[in-house]
Amino acid sequence: MTPGTYATRPYRRSILRVASGGLALIIALACLVASFLHFGATLIVGSTRIAEPPVLAAAIVEGTIGIAMIVVAAAVFFARGVAVTELSQAGEALAPLLGRAAS
Repeated sequence: MTPGTYATRPYRRSILRVASGGLALIIALACLVASFLHFGATLIVGSTRIAEPPVLAAAIVEGTIGIAMIVVAAAVFFARGVAVTELSQAGEALAPLLGRAAS
């Protein structure tokens, strides 16, 4: 082992990749929901209605950012060698970061 390196370094990189991929997915979801709302749609959550006035430019920008973040998350997980085809596999990939909350 060379000076300044740690035995757990690959594990830390793994956690950072999973965390950044998970964060990219959360940001993508938020941007896509905002884009959906800026097209003039109404989102009903329980007894609450969420609506925004239609703003086409905002919808296009947020949609583009959301799609870009999905691509970033896919690249992060692909670089780690994680092939997610089922929800349970996504939980396994996020387990080092989220622990029991991933399942």
